[in-house]
Amino acid sequence: MRPPRPPRPLRRGADETFLYHTRHIHGSTEVAPGAAAPAATAPPRPLTQREIVMKLLDRYRTVLFDMHGVLMFGHDRFGPHEDFDRSYRALGGRGLSESEVRRSILASFEGLRADARRPERYDDFLSVPEALKRYGDAPDDEIDRLTLVFALHEVGLVPDACAALLGRLARTHRLGLVTNVWAPKHFWLRELERVGVSDLFTSMVFSSDWRSIKPSSKLFSTALSALDAAPDEVLFVGDSLQHDVEGAKRAGLRTVWVTSEQTRHGSADHVVASALELEHAAA
Repeated sequence: MRPPRPPRPLRRGADETFLYHTRHIHGSTEVAPGAAAPAATAPPRPLTQREIVMKLLDRYRTVLFDMHGVLMFGHDRFGPHEDFDRSYRALGGRGLSESEVRRSILASFEGLRADARRPERYDDFLSVPEALKRYGDAPDDEIDRLTLVFALHEVGLVPDACAALLGRLARTHRLGLVTNVWAPKHFWLRELERVGVSDLFTSMVFSSDWRSIKPSSKLFSTALSALDAAPDEVLFVGDSLQHDVEGAKRAGLRTVWVTSEQTRHGSADHVVASALELEHAAA
């Protein structure tokens, strides 16, 4: 009897492709020396680009989101044509004139917007009631109602597509919020409940609860503590380069900048045009 023929050397090309696919697609690790390869009825399917490239979200267990401009839109309606008086009247207000309501709301908004640019205010940020008193000169007996007017014009809506995205991500990731809101959080919580996503978040950090605003590391640290997560295990998604991306980066988190700008920045590890692109973004 003739001795068995030694196995032929692996040829680059078809044989190499076969081994690669058995290892990475079918879970097989090796073809035994001298053993015949399984009969194939068709050439092995080449890997798609999506299979070859690791997805960004596959690298992280936890994703933190900003809200405004990322998950919520139509917010910050403080333009010259906003009808603040209508909101005031709908809330039962009668004591102030239309011009008084407008002046108080807009002066408070402009004061807070100026404060948000001052680093010394990042961890000493006024509440809306305080701003109404300091900047809006609001009467004491109208501050609660005007605070609600302010909140109604600051809050936006969460689109169905973003709610669906959160639902899918919650199956595989822990989710959290770290968001700058100036008014008390009630209307934001109500909007999250409206679209059915409020129970998807392990941690929700609203700046108005803490007298701090991003980019303060205090808000990011609060979220990480609640999640019991190390910073480099967490991906943060925000649309403000200064307040979201640079703040999260200084806190040690990986960052995604949501922007339509065709540009890069050292603080942004990744750039997408919309949060809806996250599921398909490459690592």
